[in-house]
Amino acid sequence: MPRGWSVGGILAAGGATSADLSAVLPDLAVIPGIRVLVRPDFSTARLWSETWSRSRSRIPQRCDVVVPATYILDLTGGFETVWTQRFSSKARSGIRNAQRKSEAAGLVIRSGNSPRLVSDFYKVYLRWLARRAVERQTPRLLAEWMGRRREPLRRFETVARVFGDRSRIWVAYLGDVPVATAYAVYHGTVGMGWRAFSDRELTGSLRTHEQLQVHAIEYACRIGCLSFDMGQAGGIAGLEHVKGRFGGTAHNVPEFTWETLPFSKFGRAFVELRRELERGSLALHNRRTGQRS
Repeated sequence: MPRGWSVGGILAAGGATSADLSAVLPDLAVIPGIRVLVRPDFSTARLWSETWSRSRSRIPQRCDVVVPATYILDLTGGFETVWTQRFSSKARSGIRNAQRKSEAAGLVIRSGNSPRLVSDFYKVYLRWLARRAVERQTPRLLAEWMGRRREPLRRFETVARVFGDRSRIWVAYLGDVPVATAYAVYHGTVGMGWRAFSDRELTGSLRTHEQLQVHAIEYACRIGCLSFDMGQAGGIAGLEHVKGRFGGTAHNVPEFTWETLPFSKFGRAFVELRRELERGSLALHNRRTGQRS
């Protein structure tokens, strides 16, 4: 799948086998193009890793392999079991407090996959882009142009239409203003938190992101899913902590990239440099704020 569409892999009756992967891996290495990227699903991660180890001597072109952690929530036992046994007590307490505050503030949460909900989802995304532009000191128009190219509205409209009830959008409103949203997709026994955005200036301490995550997980349990893919944390300690509080367990999932130039390595180095600069800028801002107070 193209980057941004999440995981992909091999389609095979009864599921891919090691023989399927052994046949396909050499072909991936010789596909013409600048880059070929494969991000398998977590449930097949071990099979991909083992087959790669046995087959790499037959692969005619260099491949860059990274193994980031993907956080998976076990849904067996249903939502009551997930709530009482897999969410931490701190997570449960935080959600209850947030729900009380939300009720007092008049927060309303709607869900479905209607064109209006897709549109409101995208409005929240655009406001999130604007805030990120300020945080990164990027021109707002440039950030929005890049964001629209990276995440076009048509993508979300298409998924809602094609997936039907196997796609679900939750939008939180204060009055008529959409302030937070989550987009999840479901297939077979697996649910996936695909996208989530919020306007922190409007939501304040309502913890809308966590509330919508709980709704997405509860829906997954209701339709018979046995696991929920919470995505990667990108090495960000805060995200790792939140996913852990909500029962996510880290699974190492390999990503395979064949490319003519080492774009992936340069990209990872750039992201790490940007994070270091953002952390330094935030620390400097906090010190200055503390001195003024």
